[in-house]
Amino acid sequence: MKKKEQRFLQFGKEWVLNEQGMIYPHILLILVLIMAASVSIADSFVSKWKTADYVTDYYELRIVELMAVRNVVAQSEPAPFFLETNIGTTRVTISEAVQNERRVRIETTHQDGVFWAVYHLHSEDGSILKRTEYY
Repeated sequence: MKKKEQRFLQFGKEWVLNEQGMIYPHILLILVLIMAASVSIADSFVSKWKTADYVTDYYELRIVELMAVRNVVAQSEPAPFFLETNIGTTRVTISEAVQNERRVRIETTHQDGVFWAVYHLHSEDGSILKRTEYY
């Protein structure tokens, strides 16, 4: 029995004194944390980049629509027309004036799809009364 106790104590001393094997799990944990942080930062950057692209596309579409509305307001007798831009083709149709209100329907064909908007313009001064958007 004395021999077993000595072997057990010897094994315990080696385990306590030999801490070189404990460095690997700590390094592994640190590397996993660094990788998780890197992935999180990359995901955040990509998300911001995509948001910037979406916002840019949105405002480009709105600018093309306002260019079309400006052309309609500038004409004394507005007629339907096409507008070719770098984002796609814009088709403008105009309804007859009802109660001093003219409806301008704008259809923009973009690489991501087709977008429609209807502007309600005041017939006399050309101000925008209302805008309705369709997808």
